[in-house]
Amino acid sequence: MNENEYVSNSTIIEWPTLQVYQIVLGFTNIVLNVISCVLTLITMLCIILNKNFRKSTNIIPFNIVLCDFVMVMTLSVHFLDNSPTDAAFVLIYVADFASVLSILLAAVHQFTTIRLDPFGTRGLITTPRVIVACIISWVVFTPAGIFFRRIQNYKVFYVASASSDTALLVLTGFFYGFVYTTISSGPAGISFSNQRKLENRRVFVTISLIYVTTLFFRVVYRLLYVLAGFLDSIDFILVGNIIYDIGTMSNSLVYWWRLKEFRSLFKCKKITRIDVHV
Repeated sequence: MNENEYVSNSTIIEWPTLQVYQIVLGFTNIVLNVISCVLTLITMLCIILNKNFRKSTNIIPFNIVLCDFVMVMTLSVHFLDNSPTDAAFVLIYVADFASVLSILLAAVHQFTTIRLDPFGTRGLITTPRVIVACIISWVVFTPAGIFFRRIQNYKVFYVASASSDTALLVLTGFFYGFVYTTISSGPAGISFSNQRKLENRRVFVTISLIYVTTLFFRVVYRLLYVLAGFLDSIDFILVGNIIYDIGTMSNSLVYWWRLKEFRSLFKCKKITRIDVHV
């Protein structure tokens, strides 16, 4: 591989030249891509079609799942096609970074509803504002996607994308720690009921799980791509794609596990109270 050759995240793979174990890894990647696409699509459809989910508190989770869906769908196509267009490549990175920013928005949403406007009387969190924030999460990283597309040295490309992604994840982690102190102490001069405190903690646990799974799998995924660039090995790319798929599936499964609305779909019973909001 020439040092100045650009290698995109779609991974250029020549199947006839692969070893048997590499073909197995590639096939595993395809299977996990399909599962990830189906799982994220089902999650989005549940939020859209089920009236129990159609509320402002599920807009940001929907955006996170949408980012994952766009990412794995685009990677799936390019994994087989090996000829990504400029627009599609930019979309991959916009969705990638928008998902992390959406996780940060979930923490900001939680902080606002607990510390700044605990009873909603100030109207700081509204459905239009949440929707606009999610749209901005896509738009703001479009220049970054264009920038990464123009990097010609694949080693610089992998390091730059990994560094920026990790930096945003670390920033999000610091804010989550700040949100945790807010949940623990509550707003000054206001005493929440035990039920409200329990709900706040459950919400925090849910979004924290999303953050932890994203942090772990995304950092490992980025690290493997950096190793692929410097060691000139397709093996790290194949394993990295598998790791990313597992992370994507984990995010959807967290919602299915933590939210009572999702669990009720399996139990086939009507719920009358929402236990967890994100």
